[in-house]
Amino acid sequence: MKIIKLVSTVLFLAMLTACLKSTDNNFVNSGISGSANSVSFVNVTGTGPYGYSINSDSVQNVNIQIANQSEIFTFYVKLNSADNSYPSTSVTIDTPALSLVSLYNHNKALDPVYDSAGGDTSYQILPDSVFKWQNLTATVDPKTHLAAFNLQILSNKVDLNTALDPTLGYALGIKIKSVSNPKVTISHNLVTKILTITPLNAYDGIYSCKGYTYRSGDPVKTGNFPLYDVPLVTNSVNQNQFGVLQIWADSTGVGIGYPVLTINPDNSVTVTSVGANLATPVANAPGYNSRYDPASKTFYISYNWNSGRLVTDTMVYIRPR
Repeated sequence: MKIIKLVSTVLFLAMLTACLKSTDNNFVNSGISGSANSVSFVNVTGTGPYGYSINSDSVQNVNIQIANQSEIFTFYVKLNSADNSYPSTSVTIDTPALSLVSLYNHNKALDPVYDSAGGDTSYQILPDSVFKWQNLTATVDPKTHLAAFNLQILSNKVDLNTALDPTLGYALGIKIKSVSNPKVTISHNLVTKILTITPLNAYDGIYSCKGYTYRSGDPVKTGNFPLYDVPLVTNSVNQNQFGVLQIWADSTGVGIGYPVLTINPDNSVTVTSVGANLATPVANAPGYNSRYDPASKTFYISYNWNSGRLVTDTMVYIRPR
């Protein structure tokens, strides 16, 4: 999914005057603080002694898998109580998507480490047609002290040909707007979030791969290789790339770069590669029907390159990436 990352930020005061002047990675917001009870965005994961854990780094990764059904993603605001009183309250969020995303892009562009690492500084606003909020107000649960907000991705309406481009990053901006109890304040930090969204095509995921490799004159690298997991990463609506190297029979990496699978309208598969300078490029092996079976989510591929080099893979989908 193509991932939703929930990146906690702090809204820069200059935003109040529509000026973008921050030179660091954070936003600074105009929320109030100083109370024993305050609310802030957190991330909740399905681990920990109570069946879940909470972290304050607020990085949460979720991919949007293009499918025939909608998907719901939940994020949380936490009630923090220094005196353990935990007064009952509801929380309302706002969605100033454009202004927050623009500011996020601006601040990230000023971060030399992020920029030099190839970080995205041109996130686009997620089109309204592919999502909706199920709620913008939520009551804090008295046991978990969490308020849950649900974002519905209408993945059955996402068309990678027209609606979303998997080569682009998409984002939404959200902000804690208000609380119902006057004894509760809004934290100065963790008051805003950027949700970064990556669309994935129908073939994206982790596959269990088994098969055979042949290298002329090399009995060590010739034979059946051990079963291993291969991530297939979305390149476009009908193309995916290996996220790891193909392996030989001795489990070492095949030096052809990363295989690329293009799924044709008739479910035949064209195999190429990226990241290697080969005398004879990777291509489909003659006489083998390289194909994708949508019913079982299985790839059957065979390809060769140079002279006396061959790989035959059977790749079965096992889980999302």
